[in-house]
Amino acid sequence: MISGVIVCFRFRCPTPTKPRELPVRLQHRSLLRIKCFLLLIALSTSGCSPTSKPNYASLGLVDVRGVLTLDGVPLADVEVRLETPEDLIYSYGITDAAGKFRLMFDSRTAGIIPGKKRVLVFPKPQKESETTRRRDFDEGEVDEGEGSSIGSPRVPDCYGRESKKYLDISSTSTSIEITLRSDCSDSQ
Repeated sequence: MISGVIVCFRFRCPTPTKPRELPVRLQHRSLLRIKCFLLLIALSTSGCSPTSKPNYASLGLVDVRGVLTLDGVPLADVEVRLETPEDLIYSYGITDAAGKFRLMFDSRTAGIIPGKKRVLVFPKPQKESETTRRRDFDEGEVDEGEGSSIGSPRVPDCYGRESKKYLDISSTSTSIEITLRSDCSDSQ
């Protein structure tokens, strides 16, 4: 008991009295912090269900399959994007060995919003371990262009980010054929 008195005397502990209330200003801060904390928890847990799926019914998606050729030859292992020029919303597909693809609105939903679309074609995205760079050791240059991976088809730049090739997708479209030319003569 004496040591408790000495400690309180040394550090000037307040004598026990009736509990004091916090000033009103601090009460409001505490309530605000609690509300913010609860809001943060609510926002961080919303939409985390693995079964949640957006409702795209109002978009009028059309399930479209297609074939992509370059100079009449099927173009395999490339990503085809059809995007709306105004808002850059796009659907995409990856071609198989026969140049066939199915347009996907997102990773789980097939389809495309009807309308005028700009055609973009890129080499298929590859995993880091699969990516290789062509090196020309004689000249010391490294080719890091979009179509430079060994085994990837070379897509003319005119069908890349600055593509001027357009297609019209109607609400009744189910299949499309996209024909590209090496000399880009059809991209105007």
